[in-house]
Amino acid sequence: MKFLNYINVRCFFAVMIMLGKLVASELPIEQESLANEATSASLLPANFVVERLEQEYATLDTVFERVIALGAWCLTKGQVNRYFEPDLPLMCTKPGHADLFDWLFINDYRKFATALENQLTDFFERENFRIIIPSGQKTILNTRYNMCWNHLFDGCFDKESTKIDFLSEEKLDTVWPLIRRKIDYLKDKFIAAKDSRTLYVISNIGHNVSHNISMDNATLIQVRDALTVIRQGDKQFCILYVYDKLACESMENIIVRNAENLRAGWDGADPMRWKEILDEFHFADSIWD
Repeated sequence: MKFLNYINVRCFFAVMIMLGKLVASELPIEQESLANEATSASLLPANFVVERLEQEYATLDTVFERVIALGAWCLTKGQVNRYFEPDLPLMCTKPGHADLFDWLFINDYRKFATALENQLTDFFERENFRIIIPSGQKTILNTRYNMCWNHLFDGCFDKESTKIDFLSEEKLDTVWPLIRRKIDYLKDKFIAAKDSRTLYVISNIGHNVSHNISMDNATLIQVRDALTVIRQGDKQFCILYVYDKLACESMENIIVRNAENLRAGWDGADPMRWKEILDEFHFADSIWD
């Protein structure tokens, strides 16, 4: 499969270069070389590093330097926290280890992949956010990419009103510039992971219908390919997908693991199984410094 993917990509670029030569043949001879070069370059993503096409994907033997939670819900980050800092509460993230998608629901991973393919340039625009009240509790919905930001605005106000339940559209407008600066910082940090061997972690509740996501191998591949784009072609990463029913299969750098007691609620959701799964990977000694 790796070989076929590699051949397909190389063939694509070969065809693009041939098209560039056809275009150049209509130009004066002295402009032909420049035209070939410019046409080939313009067909690649602006940040793509062609040499990385020959790079192998990371594996279970890779020593990872970063671990980033990618939903589908908040407890994914909580379990990462518990694994590296078992003496701290789930919601306590060690300073310096916050990431962009820690505390939210990602409801549609095809849309999530599109956000990555767009370099996250439009995933946090005020006009795409509105307050909704599912199951009697307020949350903030990104209508463009179908993400619910349940905890992002906690602590924006005084001690009497630190929860998202107190938000209104007017208050959202007031705190938006402050939150936007935080998001921009975390976005830059997320993109910078392209320079590190990274494990991205997704988990699916399975037992809570309102937050259960649809996931299959095709969607996981789309997310994997979108991560490759935002990493400028770098393939030194894996996706770990943890689910209570094995709806997907492991392939290449996508690792699928079963956790039958994965469930909603802040009761741990089978922390021992999470430890067993994460123990399969190798992490740099400094990963949680």
